[in-house]
Amino acid sequence: MNACCRALVGLAIALTVLGPATMGRADNLGQVNAVDSTIESIGLFKNGLAVVRRRITLPGPGMYDVLDLPEPVHGTFRLESAATIDVRMTETQVAGGETPIGLDRASLAGSVVTIYFKEAHLPSLTGRVKAAPAAADRGAGRGHHELWNAPRSPWAWAGSWSTTPMLTADLAAGSGPIVLETEAGEAVIDASMIAYVLMKERAMVETTIRRPVMRLTASAMPNGGPIEVGVLYLTKGISWAPSYVIDITDSTTMRFLQQAVIKNELEDFEDATLMLISGYPGIEFGHVLSPLSPATSLASFFAALGRDDRLSHSARADVMAQTVMMNAVGRTSGGDVEIPMEQGMDLKYEDVGRHSMMRGDALLLTTADTTGAYERIVQWVVPELRDEYGNPTDAARRGDDDSNTAWDALRFRNPLDRSLTTGPALVVSGALTLGQQMLYWTSPGEEVVLPVNKSLSVRTRAHEIERENARVEVSVMGSRYFRTTVDGTVQVNNHRNEPVEIVIRRAFRGELVAAEGEPQSILPGEAMWSINPRRELTWTIRLAPGEQKTLTYEYQVLVRR
Repeated sequence: MNACCRALVGLAIALTVLGPATMGRADNLGQVNAVDSTIESIGLFKNGLAVVRRRITLPGPGMYDVLDLPEPVHGTFRLESAATIDVRMTETQVAGGETPIGLDRASLAGSVVTIYFKEAHLPSLTGRVKAAPAAADRGAGRGHHELWNAPRSPWAWAGSWSTTPMLTADLAAGSGPIVLETEAGEAVIDASMIAYVLMKERAMVETTIRRPVMRLTASAMPNGGPIEVGVLYLTKGISWAPSYVIDITDSTTMRFLQQAVIKNELEDFEDATLMLISGYPGIEFGHVLSPLSPATSLASFFAALGRDDRLSHSARADVMAQTVMMNAVGRTSGGDVEIPMEQGMDLKYEDVGRHSMMRGDALLLTTADTTGAYERIVQWVVPELRDEYGNPTDAARRGDDDSNTAWDALRFRNPLDRSLTTGPALVVSGALTLGQQMLYWTSPGEEVVLPVNKSLSVRTRAHEIERENARVEVSVMGSRYFRTTVDGTVQVNNHRNEPVEIVIRRAFRGELVAAEGEPQSILPGEAMWSINPRRELTWTIRLAPGEQKTLTYEYQVLVRR
């Protein structure tokens, strides 16, 4: 061995694997057969959860390994089969494929190569790369969480589990310096000194690695098989978001479009039936990954059981938080519901056909396109300015209660034969965008008022004042109050050159004494037992161009001493 070679002997610097080991799809070693599973249908909730149904065909009794592992929500995994089937999540050895070419011992093991160095004064070396010691010889023992480290799971908190194999650097057989067997002896070479390598004779070495599988043991099969097995579970990774487009180019008839955007972060699937689920689902353990999945441990499972990751269901927050996104039920105009009425639970599945999607794809579908009658009105909602104890609210004290804001709005009935699920509605007139607001859950035939934009040319003013010297001390259930009388006024002025229909809704706390204009008066059930029940007056008036109208009302309220 010349001086240069002797200078390289003894160098042992750990090398980084330059690429993941290629995983080939192969039958398991031993007597267990590998079978494929196919996604047959997906029911999409709007909160990122999905009801997945996979189909597996078993040719007969025996043991079968499924490489497509489910990651189910706790308590939702189930099988449908005429056979008796046991399920086990375990590990098995599968073919790992060939090691990619790289400047490491595992890639070059057994190959005859000529190595050229970065330093020009160092001569090239030719020889056969010596294989590294086997993992068992080095005392390596790893769990599946150390073997598979390319995160894919939509359960972001579930750790580093993945069904896409990638060997970690420390487990790649041959990590370390390259040992070259030359005519002069063995040379231990630091890969950082290598400029390039010429392959004279490539050694093809197959590897095996361990990976988790779902093992099905089938017995008591009718007629001996084959048998179809349905695997059903809830999981995360695919969702849908609804939206509406309402075109009011015509003054009396609207065009009504319902759309859905489907976002797939689950996995690739082909020709699967997609169903859009709307409603308010009660999935108490939606944030808990089942201990059946190799992606979780007992520690993480019990930790998840102790948490409650369900966030507020407010419509605006749900857009970003991906909880039960936009399933809130909002206020309508208070009108009645025409037939058809809905039957059964308020959780609806809508079949939108069979589709194929790659992981990461987004799909836009038009799920309804119809027409319906509508009216253009001005809606003015005056909020209550007192709490249940008769005290002014914080908004009333600050003067930012937005009492004097009226909105141009559309009044119509749900034109579809199914409920409108909560989502943003864009109002347009041809190519012109007029506004966007939330359209809440609406049953078939139910009336709804959808605000569009602020009515700047319809002026409104609301005013309340406590009547002077009207306080009377009273006792209610042992507590002392003042009963006082409040005089209220609502005033509207039409500055447009056309007549307008105005709906005025005025909420207050207390007992109504009198109201001008014969408004509709309702007592919402949620406040009827309050010391000051919540009431709402609704006037519907029509104003000619330039006309102004003032309406008065009077109520009594109890105020704590």
